[in-house]
Amino acid sequence: LYVGDDFCFGKNRGGNFDTLVQSGLVHGFEVENLHTIADEEGRFSSTRIRQHLSEGDFAGAEVCLGRAYRMCGRVAHGHKQGRSIGYPTINIELKRNKSPLMGVYAVRVYGLTEDGSALNGAASIGNRPVVENDDHYLLEVFIFDFDREIYGEHVQVEFVSFIRPEMDFESFQALKSRIDEDARKALEILSV
Repeated sequence: LYVGDDFCFGKNRGGNFDTLVQSGLVHGFEVENLHTIADEEGRFSSTRIRQHLSEGDFAGAEVCLGRAYRMCGRVAHGHKQGRSIGYPTINIELKRNKSPLMGVYAVRVYGLTEDGSALNGAASIGNRPVVENDDHYLLEVFIFDFDREIYGEHVQVEFVSFIRPEMDFESFQALKSRIDEDARKALEILSV
């Protein structure tokens, strides 16, 4: 088991590296301490990564992660309301209490091509205030120039740029007008 040098777990963070070492001796596993890695801005930590993501600083998150930030999951059936306004989306339920990202983003989608190349898209992460207004988070991605049934397939969504925060709209038509604008902006960002 590999853990960071500041790793804690359990009630009131009562367990630590030494606790794991002792448990490993009893249960037959080894524990290795991964020492802090830092740069001029400070330690690479989950808190720092979440901060970069919440600010839309994907380059900063990539420095900490050593790769671009991605969310992944299986494509699930949705309500097909995007399809009715010309924006069919793939839907990925987020299995988390809170998403580090909220809003609309330019994205690249991996896992749907034979050669492993990316497909460009626009994504929304939120609780869909116009449609459902609940606290359930959903990642919805409109993939440009793509028309294939992919329910159940596993995809990775790489976040390229923040476009706007999640918003409430007066009507479905107002939402569609804003999605038109978001799609144009995403294409512009991704074509650079």
